Amino acid sequence: GVAIMVLPAVRAAFASQPGATRASKPRPTVVKGSLDVLFHVQLRVPIETAVTSPSGKMIAASTADSVALVDATDGTITKHLDTPGEDPGNMIAWTSDSQWLAASGDDGVVRVMSIESGEISIEHSVSEDPEAGKRRRCVPCDHVIFIDSPSDGAYFVAAAGSLVHACGVPDGKLAHKLSTDAPVCALCRSPPSLMAHWAYATGYKGGVLLVSPSGEGISKLSSRGHLRSVGVSEKWLAAVTFDGTVELWDVAKRVTS
Repeated sequence: GVAIMVLPAVRAAFASQPGATRASKPRPTVVKGSLDVLFHVQLRVPIETAVTSPSGKMIAASTADSVALVDATDGTITKHLDTPGEDPGNMIAWTSDSQWLAASGDDGVVRVMSIESGEISIEHSVSEDPEAGKRRRCVPCDHVIFIDSPSDGAYFVAAAGSLVHACGVPDGKLAHKLSTDAPVCALCRSPPSLMAHWAYATGYKGGVLLVSPSGEGISKLSSRGHLRSVGVSEKWLAAVTFDGTVELWDVAKRVTS
């Protein structure tokens, strides 16, 4: 037999030929702000707001004419939910089971969409009934949340100016409405342990109104500032004002007393 020696340069030349098997290199990791970037999605249109579903599986991104549903694991755009109107949604809210999504807009309308069908099931205008012969007054609807009631099922609460509406899902029937002392700047739902006493809180300039499941204002919490946001725990309700002040109320103590 004849021994054939293959020089390193020849081996390298054969290895570079098409069809040759080469070890795959790991993809470079993209880091932004010391965090690994899992995916990058370009919708090619301005995004007004984006919210992750409670299940953690989807991201809803609101644009001028639709809400894009993005897979939260790989960034795949799974569906576009069309939202009629000229302006993008101001706020997006999910039901706790991630089956319904609400988007509110500058036209004062809340649109509730079914994730399964992709269709709009409810279109509700948060406004007062107009006087005879006059147009309906349009106020931007900047706040919307979902509430799970053990007795009444899911319903959404939305605010436009000083007006607050609560409607059932999926029937869309108006459950109750109320007016606050000033335009609403924040909404938050009650923690489960206090749901029997109050269902949600509305924040505005001068205070917070705690509202019962039936739509009655049961308690007013006075504030010295113009509230920007409101949050709640099992015991405390916290509010942040535009001047940077944080205020706390012991809502659990208030309920027991």
